[in-house]
Amino acid sequence: MLVALALAGCSPSQGTTGDAPGTPSATADLVIFDGVVLTMDPAHPRAEAVAVAGDDRIIAVGSREEVLPLASRTASVIDLGGATLMPGFVDAHSHFFGRANAAGTDTAGVSEFILSLGITTTAELFVDEALFAELQRLNSSRRLGVRLSAYLAANNACGESLGDWWSAYSPTRQPGEMLRIGGVKVYADGGACNTPAASYEYLGGHGHGDLYFSVAELAGLVGRIDAAGHQVAVHALGDRAVETTLDALGQVIGSSGNPKRHRMEHSAATRPDLRARHGQIGAVVTLFGPYQTCFLTGKTGTFTFRTPAEYLEWEWPWRSLLEASPGAHFAWHADFPLFSSSSPIDALYGFVTRAQVALDGSVCAPSATMAAGAISVGEALSLMTTGAAYALFRETEVSRIAPGMLADFVVLSGDPTAVEPSRLVDLQVWMTMVGGHVAWCRGGHEAICPQT
Repeated sequence: MLVALALAGCSPSQGTTGDAPGTPSATADLVIFDGVVLTMDPAHPRAEAVAVAGDDRIIAVGSREEVLPLASRTASVIDLGGATLMPGFVDAHSHFFGRANAAGTDTAGVSEFILSLGITTTAELFVDEALFAELQRLNSSRRLGVRLSAYLAANNACGESLGDWWSAYSPTRQPGEMLRIGGVKVYADGGACNTPAASYEYLGGHGHGDLYFSVAELAGLVGRIDAAGHQVAVHALGDRAVETTLDALGQVIGSSGNPKRHRMEHSAATRPDLRARHGQIGAVVTLFGPYQTCFLTGKTGTFTFRTPAEYLEWEWPWRSLLEASPGAHFAWHADFPLFSSSSPIDALYGFVTRAQVALDGSVCAPSATMAAGAISVGEALSLMTTGAAYALFRETEVSRIAPGMLADFVVLSGDPTAVEPSRLVDLQVWMTMVGGHVAWCRGGHEAICPQT
């Protein structure tokens, strides 16, 4: 079935409209066909071809026979040869640009690395005044390359206040913008600095961790951020921080339904009694993907803080968290550079299998307790596209291949919904598009990477 858009007004709504039922009112400047198209659109989950118009928006999705005739005489036509096209991955929380800025490297080159991962939209979750100025310079010079949401920092990873500088700025929600002021970041506990706040005692004499706020203090800060019109993103790793954040967000959100989409970052160690509460307040919750099986099984010493075995089920309990909180909105985040890999492919593999490939190429297999937290391929892909886009207020722009959406795509070597779970890690990104233009191409696959 052809799903098409009449381009008059270029509104990002979905529907079958045009001069005749199922026919768009403009020809396409780009047509991609002969592949598996995973649309992430529940109404039309799979297709064979996609058409894009000159304004960088999708105008039609359907079969090869329906879409190919829409190409103009000068259109770029890409034959995927059976490869898989899907929306570009959306990373709701990382530190790509901040890491480069702190190291004194060229921040303009960061975009190419992000695009090589198949990520077309991301968020910088610790932006101080210096980094914000650099991001604005990149954007004004058209060197940003990826769609980026900046979260202005209220405190740092050690819990030290950075003042109210963020209050001089308002959030932006301009459709299609490359640089967005997404909201304000708050650290509720340690992790990047100090220790995550847990109710249990860490092995090795690390105590119960570091909690930066009482419930009243955190609710007061979140309330001020909310009153200023911002979305707040609260870092909460340990279960004590998760509980404090749930209590504070609950006070601010009340029965409003969370219209500002206040977020909990990580919810990494979550007690069973806390899981349903995420959905009860309608929180937006970002989740890690690449499960740290090698560390948890003792093969590597990646992290300093080791959870006692009897509390291991609290670590990244994604299966039970999703089931307990249908009222929450879940999103994936890479949180680069926390892990050795920032690849969405590795995250997908971790979500689905709970296995991890070690640096020596061997596979660390999960225990039964670890494996119990796994989710399905479909659930994981939703977190990595539509879920993450919702967290960034971009779900009407990116994350679905549907008429009216921006043409931000990734081409994969295979269909993640069809390969064996153990082979997900072998998938490759072959090409990344932003706004219908090739933004990155893997060497050897230039045939599917025309310069549109």
